[in-house]
Amino acid sequence: MSFRGLDGLEASLRFIDEAQAQLSGIPLIPDVASAIELRARKRRDRLYSQIRGAGVPQKLEYLLEARRKKEAVKLAKALTMRSDEFAHLIFNADQIGFRHEIRDRHHVPPDLRGRVKTPEDALEVFRKRRVVTSHLFTRAAEWHCFHFDYSEVVDESDLGPQKAPHWVGGPHIHYLSHLWGMDLTTLRSALDERSFGSHGSVHIRFQRL
Repeated sequence: MSFRGLDGLEASLRFIDEAQAQLSGIPLIPDVASAIELRARKRRDRLYSQIRGAGVPQKLEYLLEARRKKEAVKLAKALTMRSDEFAHLIFNADQIGFRHEIRDRHHVPPDLRGRVKTPEDALEVFRKRRVVTSHLFTRAAEWHCFHFDYSEVVDESDLGPQKAPHWVGGPHIHYLSHLWGMDLTTLRSALDERSFGSHGSVHIRFQRL
């Protein structure tokens, strides 16, 4: 049930408090450092309690409980999922019997692999690579997959002139499930493919807060 964002949040809160202490001329002696760490942990735990108390958004629970592909597609196409709602699903999936896991896959075009010899080469790889993040929710033989790369979940204005969103609906996340007729083993193999988005997934509008 752990989520990497919580540890990152605690570290960020601790870093901010340490910086403020130094700017105020407060030396980071062990007692001060311990107090800052405790404060960051308490704030993290308070946020975690709030998220856990929110449960799984009903509209996402309806999607995960769909029994036919046609129903799931209809629900997904009608959805607009906010980033906080997605976080609630991730943190609270166990409340409705699901296990959550996250996978990141870095895809580099074949012609660029092993070709990094100069800073310019490294920059080209960075610009052309594709990092796909997949969130899997599994319950026995059932599975649900939400996947995206960075360019798909940000506003067009954040992409710069070199890239444009590939969906006219704007920021989005791809979704598919066991109702697509794919078993979990096949799905895991498919997640390693650069063109995974072509596996019949449906777009869910995504709104970052």
